[in-house]
Amino acid sequence: MPDEYDKIRENFNPPERGRIFENGTEAVFHDREKGYVSHPDPYSTLHGQRYYDKARTDALGKVHAIDDKSGQTGSKNDIRELKKDRELLATREIETLTIRTVAGEKMSAAYERRLNELRNEFGARVIHVEISRAQARDVFAKGLDREKNAQQLELSGVREKAREGKAKALENRREQIAEIAKARERKERARQRLENIRKIEQARAERERMAIAAEQAARSISREAPVPGFFTRTISDDQSIARGVRENAERIAREERETRQHEQDRDRELAKTAETREQIKVMNAELAQGIEEQAREINSAWDKGEAVAVENVREAHTDLSRNLEAIREAELVQARNDFLVSGHTQEEVQAIEPRLEQIREDNRHEIVQGINTLGAIVERGDQTRDHADREAAAERQRDQERAAQREAARAQDAARQAACERLQEQGRLTDAERALWLGQATDPHAAVRERPGTAPQVQGLGRDGHGQSRGISRDR
Repeated sequence: MPDEYDKIRENFNPPERGRIFENGTEAVFHDREKGYVSHPDPYSTLHGQRYYDKARTDALGKVHAIDDKSGQTGSKNDIRELKKDRELLATREIETLTIRTVAGEKMSAAYERRLNELRNEFGARVIHVEISRAQARDVFAKGLDREKNAQQLELSGVREKAREGKAKALENRREQIAEIAKARERKERARQRLENIRKIEQARAERERMAIAAEQAARSISREAPVPGFFTRTISDDQSIARGVRENAERIAREERETRQHEQDRDRELAKTAETREQIKVMNAELAQGIEEQAREINSAWDKGEAVAVENVREAHTDLSRNLEAIREAELVQARNDFLVSGHTQEEVQAIEPRLEQIREDNRHEIVQGINTLGAIVERGDQTRDHADREAAAERQRDQERAAQREAARAQDAARQAACERLQEQGRLTDAERALWLGQATDPHAAVRERPGTAPQVQGLGRDGHGQSRGISRDR
């Protein structure tokens, strides 16, 4: 029967469950406070790349890894991961491995057997922690809260302390990842130095063995009385031995020079990579600072009830977007060079690049969100300006229509005045019409008080004494 842990996860797919669970472990186990960083660089093995959820480097340069399992275990990928773990533990690439699983979640017999084999082989270096289902539910709930809080951090409600804390945590994570990479590099260089020493010792032992063999051969020649042919062959053999010793010594010296040259080249590449990493760090800081400045200006305008300077925001959005693309390109090149310098093939680098890019984008989610918010402000400003332009055009059209109506009314007044003057000259205006005419003449607005479209009429009396039209109208 489903319990609370099953219910809280039922609306999420497996990748989402794993991500939310991993986010919640920080609030419960406080891994970050212990020096762990999320999603460290992968480790190369004969079975492929091994990705850990978290890792840290101690004071001695030893790496300690954590792998969280929020659901069932025992898939082909899970078992393949244990094979990679065994190789990394055996070569001391990682010092300890902690696997956290949830009680009650199905674990296949094959996975359990291989996990027990690791624990038997490496002892306390392999740690299996089984989390209770109640605690797992708490972890998942904390992960959900963390994701919701992250979604609520928008530019319109800047949370300075939260942003500063995240920026500091991101910087610490980068430093810890760099420290892990340095530890791996130191370990690799130490391994190569030991390998070179081993080769030199082998060559020295070989030279001593060959020298002893040559000396014994020379003594045997002096004790015996060889025939000329045998004596010639022995001298020839001694010369071959001496030549072989000399060639072997020259080869070893050449290999040593090549090794030193390789180490110097790699040191230069690492120094160049460190310089590039520092430049990228500065670019990221400047990008975050630019977004912070825009946030302060926009929030200040909103607090004062002032309009946001959209053109300034547009220019800032363009510059910040361009800087973000430059950072992405620089990080891609830097990560690619790091892997190539550390001995990975081009195919391995191409296989891991999408995952590394996703990690980088997850880390700068808030930066991208801030730039997108600036873009939304610019878009809303453009829409408001377009609406205002349309309203202004409509108002100009209405003004033109009102001016045309006034002009038509003045034309009507002029026509009515001319008609009344003609009737006055002809003596055909009655006293009532004359009074009406004079009243309209004294009030310049009287002529347009009729409903628009009504034809003005001038009424009079015919010879028969009945009222009929004797004036003019628009219809005539």
